[in-house]
Amino acid sequence: MYILLARPPYRELYKLIKGKAKELHIVPPLGLLYVAGALERAGHRVEILDGEVEQISMAEAAREAMSRKPDLIGTGATSVDFHLAEKFAREVKSRSDIPVVLGGPHATVLPEEVLSKSPWFNFLVRGEGEETVVELAELLGRGAGEHRRKGERGRLESILGLSYRMNGQVFHNPERPLLPFREGHPWPARNLLKHDTYRFPVPRKGMRRMTVVQAARGCPYGCIYCYKMFGTKTRQRPVGDVLNELEYVVSELGCEWVTFVDDTFTLNPPRVIELCEGILERKLRFNWLCLARADTVTRPIVQAMKAAGCTMISIGVESGNDSILKAIGKDETREDFKNAFAILREERMEARGSFILGLPGETVETLRESIRFAWELDMDRAFFNVATPYPRTPLWDFAEQGQGMRFTTRDFGAFTRWGNAVIELPGLSAPDLKRHQRQAMAAFYSQPRVIARHLKEYLQGNHARYYYRPLLFGLRERLRMGL
Repeated sequence: MYILLARPPYRELYKLIKGKAKELHIVPPLGLLYVAGALERAGHRVEILDGEVEQISMAEAAREAMSRKPDLIGTGATSVDFHLAEKFAREVKSRSDIPVVLGGPHATVLPEEVLSKSPWFNFLVRGEGEETVVELAELLGRGAGEHRRKGERGRLESILGLSYRMNGQVFHNPERPLLPFREGHPWPARNLLKHDTYRFPVPRKGMRRMTVVQAARGCPYGCIYCYKMFGTKTRQRPVGDVLNELEYVVSELGCEWVTFVDDTFTLNPPRVIELCEGILERKLRFNWLCLARADTVTRPIVQAMKAAGCTMISIGVESGNDSILKAIGKDETREDFKNAFAILREERMEARGSFILGLPGETVETLRESIRFAWELDMDRAFFNVATPYPRTPLWDFAEQGQGMRFTTRDFGAFTRWGNAVIELPGLSAPDLKRHQRQAMAAFYSQPRVIARHLKEYLQGNHARYYYRPLLFGLRERLRMGL
């Protein structure tokens, strides 16, 4: 079969970041790439259409998809961008009868709702999609599509993790077990991308060719705001397999930056050390970013990572209040964050931190406490998101049941985290949360020391427009609010 995997344009989600594609940090669609790799291995012809990279409209993306005349179109979505996938599928279906399959977190957590309310999707792939999509493509290629049009379930019911609609009825096949994710698992099909269009603002270098790598799947922690698509058991690829992939993307594709998307890259310290030593032994020259928990950050790990090219570590702080940290299941304290960021500063590692405003128990004072804590930690970049409950998370249940917060809307098109709020708390309305978010960004990015760091970066040659948007926004907002 000929399968087209498409990512609809999503720039409308992030109104803070604007500009031409070459000026923006656009991350390769890793989920689609993994599915594409599995399909190629099974002998199918695959193409990828990235509407964001192409800087085209939704209608143009749909027209381009149809013009290629694929046998099957696949796309993916989180709850945040589900409305975009829905628009794309509706555009396709309004002009063709090409089957459309949706995967990703939203299809996984709300399959009944999606199939009942969105007739533009023929199939949903729940959970990890590699094997499910391959089995679906092989079945459709053997004529199962004809059986489906005749209203017969045929052998569709044998595909684990698949949901579909037939004769006005929705069917959900049993769950597919999590994949082993070990050596031999197909790599992402990066050969299908326009490599030079995916860039990252590398410190002291400007925009450089980049990619994303996943060395492990799963997260063992219990934060109430996170939906664990990849499960609670961490599945780690062999270090040798990860090194082989890194050698390919650096030596063959010319990537100068890699973002590791593991939920907690530093979870297994001996493995981190082994990977860093392997990067040095193979003389792989690239810079990279990873996500870490504060209580896993130690000086030996940071030193090993820095020697292997890591220049940036991102940590989810979420709140500067210990009671809130405990309530959300973070299992970390203010002291953990102080220790971690002190190590990063002393080792001259660029430190990023993210916060969530509007968590259970939040008040105006705890919001201010988080802003002050970001200053105290002396991080290089801070991101302040408004709490957004996602389906099948405890935070969603709290908002549904009115336990300390409640929804103001359940329109997923409003679930953007930036510039909007879909919840309210006692003493904090949705407009209050939006206002505090803007004030938090303005207060952080207009600090003299933050301005000085960014100015130094600019003078050292990093002129990437994306890299300085938060700084410019902060200065503008501070002036607007008279801070």
